Order: sequence, then C-alpha cells, then structure tokens
Amino acid sequence: IERLISERDALAAGTASHSRRRIESIPLSFMVVDKNAGIVEINSLWERLTGYSRDESIGRLAAFILSPEDRAAFGEWFPLKGGEGDLFERECVVLTSDGRRVHIEITGAIHFSSTDTEPRLHCQIRDISRRKAMEERLELANVIVEQSPAILFRRRAGEKAEFIYLSENISRFGYSSEAFLRGDVRFRDIVHPDDFKRLSEEIIHFVESGVDEYHQHYRIITRSGHI
Repeated sequence: IERLISERDALAAGTASHSRRRIESIPLSFMVVDKNAGIVEINSLWERLTGYSRDESIGRLAAFILSPEDRAAFGEWFPLKGGEGDLFERECVVLTSDGRRVHIEITGAIHFSSTDTEPRLHCQIRDISRRKAMEERLELANVIVEQSPAILFRRRAGEKAEFIYLSENISRFGYSSEAFLRGDVRFRDIVHPDDFKRLSEEIIHFVESGVDEYHQHYRIITRSGHI
C-alpha cells in the first residue's frame, strides 16, 4: 500500500511539474480559474503584470485584481456554463498591488482536463494600456479638430483620390463625412470648377518635385450652392 501511495504521489508530482512548464511557456499572462471564479493556477507573467505572487493569488476569486466597476461584469461569466472551447472576451482594468490601473483584454476558453469533471476557464491576459492610451489621445485630437475652424482630411493618391478620413466639421458646409467616405461625394464635386484644373496641376507639380508640405487656395461650393 505504501508503495502504491508513493507511486501515486510521484505521478501526481510529475503531472503537476509538466503542467507548470506548459503554463510558463505561454507568452502572455495566464490564469486558470474554476467554475466559481477561484484562481487555480497562474504563470510568472501574471505575477509580473499584477504584482501579486502565486501564494497571494491561488485560491482567491479572480475578480480581486479587477477595478470595482469591472468585478460585477466579470462575475457574469460564473458559474461557468458552456462546452469545451467556448470563448469569453472582455476588456477590464486591473488594479496592481502597487495601485496602478492597467487596461487588459481577457480571452478565456472553457476546458475540461482528463482528471477534472468540472469546467475550468483558461484565461490569456493581454496588456492593452498602450493601445488604450493611443485611443484616448486620438479621441482628444478629434475633439480639438472638431472644435477648430480647420477641416482635416486625408485622401489616397491617384486618379480616384478616395477619402480615408474627413473630420465631422465638414458639416459646416452642409456635407457629412460619411458621404465622402462612401464615395457619394467626391473632392472635385465641392471645388469650384474654375479652380479644380489649377489644383490638379499644382498637386502633380508638388508630387513630381518631392514637396511634402504645401498650401493651396481654392473656393468651396457648399451643399446649398453657396461659394
């Protein structure tokens, strides 16, 4: 009996060691939670992201690392329901051990191991703080543009000259940015006919001369027909 117990413990230890190595090989922060959202396993990248050690994390509810506004939403996933491979995705904010707020994206998949009868959620966690900061800066820039007298646009080079971006304040001339982006309205449609030929020749000259920045003066025809 003692030999069987010893062999069983050795097998369990070997299985656990293999599982740890596999989890540590994952290139993102990773945690495994049980059907009731208790943390079962984490990797070292998870510890680095959150600032909480393995001993401080295992056995606690996974939501303990989340901001108060995200805990309830995360809790809607539990108790786990679904089949093998079902995916869950959510953007949340983590509160690290030193009080920092980190924007993350959680992608979880339900998994049943050969030894578990209950589902577990395997979660990969991606730090998206840089992306969120860029989105916030872009949103601020858009606000500044929309409140300024300048209209910002970007067009593709070439004969079609399709619009890639057009600020919403084009509406001051009676147009919507969507109409330009869909191609319903073209740039040449709003430029005074007496100016368009000159504008086209100037642009060709600037391109051929390698000029990156230039100024052009021309008249715009508003939606109502005013110049």
